[in-house]
Amino acid sequence: MKNLRLTYYLRAFILLTKRALCKPFAIMCLCAMPIISIIFHIIPDKALSTNIKIGIFFEEPGIYDELIMSDLSNLEEGLSFVLCDNADFLIDNVTNKTFDCGFIMPNNYSDIFIRSNTTDKISVYTSSSSSFSAIAKEKLYASLLKVCAPLVIKDYMEQSEYFDGLDYSDTTIEQYYERYLNDEYVFTIKTSGNNKNHTAYSSLNTFPVYELIGLLIFVCSLLGVLNYYHDEAHHTFDSISRNKRLVFSIINIAAGAIPSAIIGYISLIIYDSSLNPIRLLIHILLYSIICIIYGLIYKIITRKPSVYQAALPVIIVASLLFTPSLIDITEHIGRLKYLSMLFAPYFF
Repeated sequence: MKNLRLTYYLRAFILLTKRALCKPFAIMCLCAMPIISIIFHIIPDKALSTNIKIGIFFEEPGIYDELIMSDLSNLEEGLSFVLCDNADFLIDNVTNKTFDCGFIMPNNYSDIFIRSNTTDKISVYTSSSSSFSAIAKEKLYASLLKVCAPLVIKDYMEQSEYFDGLDYSDTTIEQYYERYLNDEYVFTIKTSGNNKNHTAYSSLNTFPVYELIGLLIFVCSLLGVLNYYHDEAHHTFDSISRNKRLVFSIINIAAGAIPSAIIGYISLIIYDSSLNPIRLLIHILLYSIICIIYGLIYKIITRKPSVYQAALPVIIVASLLFTPSLIDITEHIGRLKYLSMLFAPYFF
């Protein structure tokens, strides 16, 4: 008897899945996942970030300005540092989002490193759309350190009694420092079996492919609730018990969630071949179950088809706002963090 019931529900799941896959909006969601994955797999990360501009302005011309700008111009991470003529130009471009962020270098900025000057500070300007200010700070600090390090060493030698009587010059210190940095036995990573050096660089591809696929799986599961209400409106479940209606509502939601989860799994493998297939499969499976549970909870809360249809756009928009799928307001307003848990994409 149990086997017959299981077979009956399995056949119902297959039929409902076929019906779900014929819905235009569901087809759009399912097609969007592999298309997004293929596009952002083919386009190189660096090609997506070639226009990331960082403004920099020196309040007073200094002898190290050209050295710093020269070092910053050789970056491989896709950041482009733009030398500005005045502070207003830099601030305006950060405000209108032409620059991701901007730096204003104070007078005698080298003293910040050489003599631990805490009076003058480097001003950092960001906007609501700034995404790479942390990376830009690291790169600017690295360039400043590279240029000013010999001066730090010289200042220490001048202040320390241990170096009294030694004959040294700026050129000598710079030569030793440069030789130390370029020594093949220093700051070099070698793999076993060959002598090739490996240089790592940061990827600046910030398009939320993972989060967007998680959102589309969630949306497909929500469409399953709509399909159930459609059947209920046509009196399909009038002759069965309340418990069986609950089972059919779960099957309808699963009929939307599981096919989209399969497509999502394949899409993520296409997008990032370095992912562990087993771990990803388990993750997608657990997330599909979460989406089914959330869909069932929304159905129980709304109860009526009209209420659910009115709430569905709100749920989707809120998922975009309160999860990393698109905006994630919780990063800016910490108090709203717990609201993101009301939507399944939070767990993806």
